[in-house]
Amino acid sequence: MDKDFELPIALLRTCGAQHRPHSGRRLLDHLIGTADILCSWGEPPWIAKAGLMHSIYGTLGGSRPLLTYAGRTVVAGVIGDQAENIAYIWSLVGPGSLERSSQNMDGSIALVNGLIVSINGLKWRALVAVYAANLVEQANWVDRALLAKPAKTLRVICPYLNPIARYECDATLLRGGLDT
Repeated sequence: MDKDFELPIALLRTCGAQHRPHSGRRLLDHLIGTADILCSWGEPPWIAKAGLMHSIYGTLGGSRPLLTYAGRTVVAGVIGDQAENIAYIWSLVGPGSLERSSQNMDGSIALVNGLIVSINGLKWRALVAVYAANLVEQANWVDRALLAKPAKTLRVICPYLNPIARYECDATLLRGGLDT
């Protein structure tokens, strides 16, 4: 990662991400790993920054927030509005929402708080890329049984990824014995 990521990483450190356990190690390591994967896939920097911050507001999987939604303007000031919006949506996307929305990429996505947000194809593709990189990054660190449901979503969204990401996702599914 380049210098554009120094300030976002500093924000994560200020919020304590280096002390928070996640996937058998520290949350900061996972977040940097996710952003590194997105960069290696050739995703634009704003998507990699969304990947870096994807858990800043917590996740449905149980990650506690590093910042509350009141800090959205701070995060947007550090990574930009586009990337922050993806991190915000990420924190509220319900189980199966990406799978269901794959038939309608230029439409809406259901959030767990009951809201339905409009997303364009670019936002949907960014969410899919972050989802895939998040799962690929964790595949070497977490128990395979915990990845069964996310792997099902990955199979559905994999065709929408760029060719480099698609190849790595296929390899991760096979390597992890998740392609059943």
